Amino acid sequence: MPAPSDRSISVFFHSQHNPYYIYAPDYHQGSAGVRALHQLCHALNELGCEAYIAPGQKTLPKLRAPTLQPENIKNHFLAGKTPIAIYPETVTANIFGIPHVAYWLLNRPGRLTPKRSYENEILFHFSEWVLSPGMQSELLTLPLLDVSVFNNHDNPHDENRSVPCYYAHKYLSAGHEVPQDMKDRAISLCQDIPRPPAELAEILRKSSVLYCYEETALMSEAILCGCPVVLVSSPFLKKEDWLDRWLPAGAGWEDEPEVLNRLRQETQGFRELYETTHRHCWVTVENFIAATHDRFTLSGQGRSKGGTRAETENFWNMSPENRASHLSDFLESVSRLSIFSYFDHSSPVQQLANWLDRTAAAASPLIEPTSPAAAPVTASNASPQLSFSDEARILEQLDAHMKAGQSGQATTLLMRLAAHGTLRWEVYETLGQIHAEQHRLDEAADVLLKGAALEFSSTHCLRKLAAVYAMQGESWRTLAACTNILKREPDDTELHLFVRDVLLSTSPRFDDISWLAPEWTGAVDALNSYRAQAHTARVLLDKLQDKARAVREQYHPLTGSRPSVSDEDDTPPTQEALLSEKPAPPPT
Repeated sequence: MPAPSDRSISVFFHSQHNPYYIYAPDYHQGSAGVRALHQLCHALNELGCEAYIAPGQKTLPKLRAPTLQPENIKNHFLAGKTPIAIYPETVTANIFGIPHVAYWLLNRPGRLTPKRSYENEILFHFSEWVLSPGMQSELLTLPLLDVSVFNNHDNPHDENRSVPCYYAHKYLSAGHEVPQDMKDRAISLCQDIPRPPAELAEILRKSSVLYCYEETALMSEAILCGCPVVLVSSPFLKKEDWLDRWLPAGAGWEDEPEVLNRLRQETQGFRELYETTHRHCWVTVENFIAATHDRFTLSGQGRSKGGTRAETENFWNMSPENRASHLSDFLESVSRLSIFSYFDHSSPVQQLANWLDRTAAAASPLIEPTSPAAAPVTASNASPQLSFSDEARILEQLDAHMKAGQSGQATTLLMRLAAHGTLRWEVYETLGQIHAEQHRLDEAADVLLKGAALEFSSTHCLRKLAAVYAMQGESWRTLAACTNILKREPDDTELHLFVRDVLLSTSPRFDDISWLAPEWTGAVDALNSYRAQAHTARVLLDKLQDKARAVREQYHPLTGSRPSVSDEDDTPPTQEALLSEKPAPPPT
């Protein structure tokens, strides 16, 4: 288990270890591979690491396998961490766009997806049977069977088992058939009939034999329940691919004479054998942690093989001090990765949020004469960014002042952190709340807006910002803040009521949207006035140009003749026409 080498106080304010992003779909009891990925996430978190599941969003409640959220990614990037991606052998590309990658072989490479090369990759395997000849890998194994559910303890049916079962899910899906007598006398345990683990165990505790046409974790579950397993050769289960030592006790091939008699004896001791062989599982997880953190340290650089993922990998390879200035570009790059498409919402509330966003943007005044322009941030008036150690020291002081109830000193430190451009949105949230309580609403709005820009999926600053805008009577700004909250938390009932109250407090009209912002009418009137003045000036200019063109056409450049007085009107020639005339010859 990783432990911090630095035992100073400052370590409490940052992490020395990279998190894990584990590729896994939603938890599915019928897939041993999916269960293994979720249980690995649980084991890593139990050992003190930080691990997440993606793109799956459904997990088993009793496992510590949190799903990866946008704010996790943003915080890891700003904290200078570079996650370690863990892919099963079915993943053929670096879909997380992370330079640190480890592969975990849960099946033979090429069995479920096209075979690929793992040269120069850090490689782990679930069991010896998944390895190809000559492949170098480290063992990472977990117990996938819950022995509290799958067991043969106090089984009243153990002495009179009579019903056989069979499993051929992929085999049947590929168009093959099992013998008719098998269908007639045996129970199908294929996945077309979803069964919870307890129901499967109840059937297996009554079954005389399980016939398997393909590899499945159900083999070991059956043996734990005292049911022997007979393997049937098929395109999905070839005898030449298996060594005898790879078969669990209680499983054998159908062509072996008197195979069931031997298997029934072996099932009796399988529970003890299973627990003995899996006692070292925690050691393999600890070795995995040590190996990945030894290769992928916080300061280490990962590999980037180019291709469509090179852009995001390059962001992760940036040094910690350069990441803040590239945050927007990084988030945009991550949003383009297809694996994170589940962050988007398409609910009716999301559609309402999008409509409010467009409406608020349209109502935003183009000219705000009452708002003084902020001084530009230049090298002379911008405070330098604090170092990690200085910021940690100030945060320690801040914590002490707040615990002691010294609000004045705490506010001073908060303002100092904000002036130096801290990336902690919590600082801006607390400072904005203090300003709001003191009725300094303009300063509160400015501070909370900065904090909201640093939040990725949370909405703490945005909620207080919406309240401040509502106190200021800024309807369109209030709705804009609510819109961004709804995009992240579309099912917030209290927020729906707040938006309703904001809309009911206005006097909406159908002819325009000036009711959203009081200054909108003034801005539109000013623009209309400027447009009318520009049109008048354009008409006058066109008229003067026509006059100048007429004078120039009547003047002959060779004879020097000028138009007669009768041909001219009272309009004086333009300056352009006067300049085009030739001077009179000097007197002789």
